[in-house]
Amino acid sequence: MRRIGLFVLAAALALGAAGPSTSATASKAKKKAVVFADYSKQDALGNSWSDEAKGCKATLEKKGGKAVLAVPPCADGWGAGMTLFKNGDRAIDASGKPKLVIKAKVTKGGKFTPSLNEVGTGPKEATSYQGSNGSDGEQWWGTEQVGTGKVKDYTFKLADFTVSGGYGNQNGNKKMDLQAVDAVQVAVGGNQPAVTVEVSSIKFE
Repeated sequence: MRRIGLFVLAAALALGAAGPSTSATASKAKKKAVVFADYSKQDALGNSWSDEAKGCKATLEKKGGKAVLAVPPCADGWGAGMTLFKNGDRAIDASGKPKLVIKAKVTKGGKFTPSLNEVGTGPKEATSYQGSNGSDGEQWWGTEQVGTGKVKDYTFKLADFTVSGGYGNQNGNKKMDLQAVDAVQVAVGGNQPAVTVEVSSIKFE
């Protein structure tokens, strides 16, 4: 009887020790970031766009493991920016992630704003939007941040993003469809000196 009691006690202790470990593993998996882009391992797939009527002509290229947006001094127009796609299958599933984290070096004092496109995003005049996995082609804009001149993680709360009124589906569900993210964008507003944005990686956390 004594041996049986010791065996049961040992088994209970073993299960108790295993419990927290399993829970911690599950918690760690839940918190794992969804990587949209890591430019040390992939090309800078995307394009730049500019308010050329106001003298802006931005460029996008990969340099030293970074997607680099170079924006010349712009007049008081809307500025310039870049659209970045995930290599390969463009859509990613970032469901449940509350933050967008862009690791970048941005010219000190340079103002920039992120946005993201659901699959199906197009001009607001489009007659239809071909989404996937429940997306309806809305574009979402975050809050402006200011560059420090040093490499850092710029963190944006997705709860602060709002639907774009100038692009994308204007009659969508007004819900950020993170299960089908097609592109991440960085915009540099006009009426600024030259601004360079060097993006190392983009993640949803």
